[in-house]
Amino acid sequence: MGTQSFFLPSEVPPRAEHIPTILYPTAYAERLELRSDVHPDIRALCIEELGTWITNYPQNFLNDSYLKYLGWMLHDKQGLVRLQCLQSLHGLYNVPQWTGKLELFTSRFKSRIVAMALDKEPQVSAEAIHLIILISKCMENILSREDCESVHQLVYTTNRAVAVAAGEFLYQRILDTSAEEPSPEHSHRRSAHAAFFHLLIEFFISNELHDHAAYLVDSLWDSAVPQLRDWECQTDLLLMKKT
Repeated sequence: MGTQSFFLPSEVPPRAEHIPTILYPTAYAERLELRSDVHPDIRALCIEELGTWITNYPQNFLNDSYLKYLGWMLHDKQGLVRLQCLQSLHGLYNVPQWTGKLELFTSRFKSRIVAMALDKEPQVSAEAIHLIILISKCMENILSREDCESVHQLVYTTNRAVAVAAGEFLYQRILDTSAEEPSPEHSHRRSAHAAFFHLLIEFFISNELHDHAAYLVDSLWDSAVPQLRDWECQTDLLLMKKT
């Protein structure tokens, strides 16, 4: 980059919409496309600023010509860079009206993002799962059964941040029974909570990991607080006669 100077997004004058298209290629694309910078901090900074450019100037940068750099750097050898890519993508998927413009990127890089749920860096793994949750909300049918199951199994991991993120995903995809129809005998809350426990037990039994129930419950403690603390419902289920 030499002595060449450039604006950061926060410094761009309000009426200088065309400046990014002039500055971007010399400031970021050269380093990201060649991926030749030996300093991961600089690569991460470039990714962070690219995410900011896209967010501030979607009319110029929210397209596959620039999104591809975020996708490529998901494969970076340094966890710091991979993490920054996920965080930048999180900001983009968090804007509902941009979903359509992210469809091609998602179809191209979804498999990589799902694989990153198993990243060797726990912070990267947890961030990947949070992004998967967001993508599944934006694009309801984008995840395959195999994609979901690979994340579900992480509720049993010993790293709590990863397990809690996986628990949130499991809850939203399978265990959230808030829309359940109430039974004639019980209130809506009681029916929904009873349905939650039935689904939870089915999931636990299907995994055949009977020595790890505590991990499963702990992973859901933040997502399913009302159900897991409904002692009355749990007592009723334990006392229920088999039919």
